[in-house]
Amino acid sequence: MKQDLLIKELEQELSHKKKGLNIDIMTAKNEAAMMLQSHGISSEGIGSTGDNIHNKDENAKSKGSIASSAANLFSKKKENLEDKARILELIQQLEDNNQQVLIHKLEIRSLKDQVIKLLEERHFNLMGGGQ
Repeated sequence: MKQDLLIKELEQELSHKKKGLNIDIMTAKNEAAMMLQSHGISSEGIGSTGDNIHNKDENAKSKGSIASSAANLFSKKKENLEDKARILELIQQLEDNNQQVLIHKLEIRSLKDQVIKLLEERHFNLMGGGQ
């Protein structure tokens, strides 16, 4: 009985996740199509090849420009990912530095407290507390 309920819950969760993935795929396809269109590339296909040599040359040029645009797009994506990774690395370094500063501040505070305590003891001894 419990196993059946668990299986049903897992199937529902799987179905929900599958719908979410389908939505993500559709969104990614739409974004890719928009990016291609922003670079002047048709997302519905490269075009038909004609029997005319002129059309074949235009299609070859179109394919070449598409490949070039795709290469540029991937290059930009790679640069963006590298920039994001570098930013995350710098943020981590900043957090590490901030933690080190905090540790040093605590050490300084502790040393100041020790100096004050030693000065108070010395003052007490000089004033006759050590008789």
